[in-house]
Amino acid sequence: MKINKIEVDNIKLIQQLIKKEISFPGYLKKRGLSKYDNLKELKYIVNNNQYLLDGFLSIISIGLRCRAMKGLFDLIDDEIELFIDFSSSQISDFIRKNMEYNGESEVISHRTTSLEMIYDLAIILDLPLRYIENTSTEYEMIESFTEYKIPKIKKMKLYKLIEEVLIEMNQISRLKRRIFGVRIKNNFFDAGDSRHLCARVDIRENFFTIEIHLDNKANINYSELITLEESIGMKNEIYIRDAFLRTNQKLCILISKDNSIEQNIVYLNKSFLWRNVLFELKDEKLTKLLKEKEINFFF
Repeated sequence: MKINKIEVDNIKLIQQLIKKEISFPGYLKKRGLSKYDNLKELKYIVNNNQYLLDGFLSIISIGLRCRAMKGLFDLIDDEIELFIDFSSSQISDFIRKNMEYNGESEVISHRTTSLEMIYDLAIILDLPLRYIENTSTEYEMIESFTEYKIPKIKKMKLYKLIEEVLIEMNQISRLKRRIFGVRIKNNFFDAGDSRHLCARVDIRENFFTIEIHLDNKANINYSELITLEESIGMKNEIYIRDAFLRTNQKLCILISKDNSIEQNIVYLNKSFLWRNVLFELKDEKLTKLLKEKEINFFF
């Protein structure tokens, strides 16, 4: 992606907001937001600086937080209403009414929206529930998965989930996009205490992702990841990245219906492929040396 001057200026405004050089109302006034503007500049940050992204997401309003995540996931309200029990106007109203006030505002938010819709949006937008439910939520990175612990969230084995998604994708009449949450039986990672792992499933037209919230950093190891990759039984890519506004990492499995895994998902950069995460070094000179067949050391 090629960045333009306006987007560079907008990233500078994000930095100024975090450093408290401008207030949140001042940020909104300088940034300006058209009706369909979902903060395109975040696409340049999401893979480059998680601290900057989380810092920004934590201090903006609920409404702007929702718009930011819709931008990262390429979602619109008309699309979301097709797979939840709420209309696009209800979603838009919720976002609009919660646009102006952040945690530092004197106005305290009073939620009038259905709690069920808040739970749905938390999973769809991949945000902890408390960052959508309450304006005055303090910035704290905790492993919070309240939205996944309600009766309608199914518990499934991974292979069964993949099987059901593929059946759905092969149906003639189906939605081009559907996002939902599941709790996957953890029979592939030893570290951690969770018997089930929370996962966000994003089914698109020709591919889908299963984004699993890992229970323990030790889950990121060669032996278990290679076993998981091979057990899926079809061509896939596995990515490891930090979760948004949470302490844990996410394991994202990308599977394509036609075995073509060259998909343009902005938050899944190739540097997050699990082998790169485990073995890639930031030192380019050392990386080049390691790739050479024979290394001659001179002392």
